[in-house]
Amino acid sequence: MAKTPFLLRGHARADLVAIRKYTIETWGNDQWLSYKKILLQKLQSLADHPEIGIQLKDVADNAYRFPLKDQVVYYLKRKSDVVIVGILSNSMAPEQHLLRQQDLTQD
Repeated sequence: MAKTPFLLRGHARADLVAIRKYTIETWGNDQWLSYKKILLQKLQSLADHPEIGIQLKDVADNAYRFPLKDQVVYYLKRKSDVVIVGILSNSMAPEQHLLRQQDLTQD
């Protein structure tokens, strides 16, 4: 089965950089490499099966979230790919960090 592509939008990239920095500073590079592998596998799983997440109809019909360890992945299911719009800590309020109109397109 072909893998569905996933894209990391600018904010999701910044979130990933922050997670990397925190993990390396707190637990070291080996822990980051281990977590990065798990995270990338989960992002690919979400791209391949986006409906396993929790749909966020109050945001958009194609918006979902999925808890992963201490983070929540927010993403959009589109026709030919999945767009990761944020990877936030469980304690962060998504409405203050995620809702950007340009990410809600169905393309």
